[in-house]
Amino acid sequence: MVYCTHCADYCPSIKDPDKGYICCGTCGKVLDQEVYTDEPTFVKDNKGQSRLAGSILESIESGYSMSRQRTLDKGMVFRAHIYFTFCGTL
Repeated sequence: MVYCTHCADYCPSIKDPDKGYICCGTCGKVLDQEVYTDEPTFVKDNKGQSRLAGSILESIESGYSMSRQRTLDKGMVFRAHIYFTFCGTL
């Protein structure tokens, strides 16, 4: 339950797994946004040289985003469902 200023009450919340939005389950108002940019940010060190700020996220290092992994998992389940529908067993 989250407090919604539009409803002026505590309401159930809905979280969008792909975009990170948290919305009111009653009126749909976006209550919180975990928005991250994928653009690099550079800072200058004490010698005046620019360097990349922050750290690389694990999902980017592996080459797969969490969204892509969910899509691949759904595809595997769907493929297994089709196989068992037509073939019955392994």
